[in-house]
Amino acid sequence: RFTTLQIYSLVVHVMVFVLGVTGNGLVIWFCTFKMQKTVNTTWILNLAITDFLFTSFLSLKITYLALGNHWPFGKFMCSLFWFLSNLNLSVSVLQLMVISIDRCVCVYSPVWCKNHRRMRLAKIITAIIWVTSVLLCFPQFFFRITSRDKDKLYCRSNNDKSFKWNVVVRSIGLSVIFTTIVLCYAAIAVQVKRKHINLSSRPPKTFVIIIISFFLCFFPYQIINLLEHFGIQKFSGVNHTVREIMLSLMIANSCVNPILYIFIGRDFKERFCTSITSVFRKAFTEDAEMIDSRKKESSSESRMKSLEISQLYSSTQV
Repeated sequence: RFTTLQIYSLVVHVMVFVLGVTGNGLVIWFCTFKMQKTVNTTWILNLAITDFLFTSFLSLKITYLALGNHWPFGKFMCSLFWFLSNLNLSVSVLQLMVISIDRCVCVYSPVWCKNHRRMRLAKIITAIIWVTSVLLCFPQFFFRITSRDKDKLYCRSNNDKSFKWNVVVRSIGLSVIFTTIVLCYAAIAVQVKRKHINLSSRPPKTFVIIIISFFLCFFPYQIINLLEHFGIQKFSGVNHTVREIMLSLMIANSCVNPILYIFIGRDFKERFCTSITSVFRKAFTEDAEMIDSRKKESSSESRMKSLEISQLYSSTQV
């Protein structure tokens, strides 16, 4: 029998899976085929790809939860899922840091950006983000094990091996990235206040809200984990319900961005509405064309009959 907490966790994972795959899939499609290729759309596309990859593999976790915490996929898939989860985190935080630095450079050096801020540079930076993330997350393959208890196989972390690595990466790495983001937007705020800045040079509202939502979703769970890693007694026995809620909040971030693009991003919203309209127009094109063709055929037939009647009438008059 499932407990209330297990049902809650299963429902959240299913919702994130459906919304994440659908939403991020649409964002990838729009950025690839419907929107102008710019540096900003490259950043958005990169975030959507990593979230789409992560939410696609949530189907494994959903199966795991639906079977009552039984992992039927073996050790490799257990390690792969853990690797992809950390890869999603790494790519996301590095991409958000790059976005912050990019906006800061645009505000302080608009002339340089106009001459050098090109798609080629954005693609190179994106490739560096992925290579760096893969190298950082590769050890996670060795930090996940499967263990059997009676008739169930569990996918769990090997705390002895992962302790030092998680402390180094999450406490030092994430602190540096978070500090960089805060300093960049603080510098932007100072520059905007001191000088007259064109609207095109200011950080888009969408990016700012994406960064805020990411850290609001991500930090509560990671802070608790770090405190437990450091053995702080006050947090070592955190209620399992609280931990599960924080975990749900963290994975929900993977489906939040597409919703933010629709409700906040003006250009994306306009493109979205236009594309939806075109879909409906195409859906009814066949019927409309059939009606028009029938009308044309009937009108041409009536004209032919009228012409024949007039010719017949003129011949009888002669």
